[in-house]
Amino acid sequence: GYRCGLRRSEVWTRQLGDFHGVDNSGIEEPELLVRPNKFAGVKSDSAIRKLPLKLLLTEDERSWLAVFLRDRKQRQHRNDLRMPLLADPVSGHFRVTEKEAFESLTSLLRSVTGNPDFRFHHLRHSFATITLFRLLERTPFEVLPIIWCQGDESDSVPGDRKSTRLN
Repeated sequence: GYRCGLRRSEVWTRQLGDFHGVDNSGIEEPELLVRPNKFAGVKSDSAIRKLPLKLLLTEDERSWLAVFLRDRKQRQHRNDLRMPLLADPVSGHFRVTEKEAFESLTSLLRSVTGNPDFRFHHLRHSFATITLFRLLERTPFEVLPIIWCQGDESDSVPGDRKSTRLN
């Protein structure tokens, strides 16, 4: 939600095959595909998109995601990239309910923010605001403070903005 601007339903319905190149070090530009699948459609045609994960996630986040995806793929009995990303942690064969996927996360976000009305969708709004700031900059961090782009425990900046610009 925060780094990629995903809707709750878009996170919940992602499949392993939607993450191109994340767990393959030979692919320099990993992507997340948001598209209709067997679990759900999309809100509109404009909701179908490719998200450049090198620009949107920190290096630490991409590494964590790669390990998570490898682990999920290893739990399968067959190499089926249509399997759900958010699957039962023991069997790995069926998708967890939306409530199971988001109830604890929403509770944590409410606790961290101190806002009892916080919703996952608010992360999408933050993504939109930060993306607008990044697009308004002629040089990195001219508008957007660097602290907003850093992960909690690293100096990593999404997209290594010293060498990459959103066009």
